[in-house]
Amino acid sequence: MNTKAMIGAIALTVVPALAGTVNDVLVEVHGDVYFNGINRGDFQNVNVGETMTYSFELSSMDYVDGSFPVRGYTIDLSTFQVAFSGGTVIQAANPYPAGFTPSFVVRNNDPQADGFFITDGSVDGFPNGVVTDQAGAFGNFLSTFNVSYVGDTLDSLDILDAAGTYDYTGLTVFGLGIDDGPFENALGADFTHMTISVIPAPSGMALIGLGGLVATRRRR
Repeated sequence: MNTKAMIGAIALTVVPALAGTVNDVLVEVHGDVYFNGINRGDFQNVNVGETMTYSFELSSMDYVDGSFPVRGYTIDLSTFQVAFSGGTVIQAANPYPAGFTPSFVVRNNDPQADGFFITDGSVDGFPNGVVTDQAGAFGNFLSTFNVSYVGDTLDSLDILDAAGTYDYTGLTVFGLGIDDGPFENALGADFTHMTISVIPAPSGMALIGLGGLVATRRRR
């Protein structure tokens, strides 16, 4: 068999992508800084008027259902950051405090209201944020977020169904900012909008050839 024939005889093997083993949702929360009373660490470099963006990834299959109509999706802390338009970027605490699991909680008709919030406690509890890697006066600073919308905004607790952009349409309550222990809004921001995006799945095609295994993966 000549070389061309040998290459033509090489089998193409399809290796299925493993569902649920990668993050498939990106959440981005945007706001405008209207107040900054922090005079320590990296947060002190943030100026009023800058934009602030929380961004993090999660898996739509990694969640806990609450006793109420709420569902908390575990945040991948390695992807969590708070970025400001002036260049300051804050990460989640690493290592993260033991016994706490930050979640992005979806509310559907809870009761007669829909919405989202971040917590590192019970999904049935209240928004209390993600612990950052910046030390405040009362422990590390917390990045907090919550929004409530009219009750016909969401159709389910499935975050894939919730993909889209959320702004002031139907908005009833919002909270966004950096807290220092019992003192809320050590840095305050006005919520502008949030996007929930589905991350394209990696390619499931792998080619086995003379050079071994050649795999193509794509991820944003």
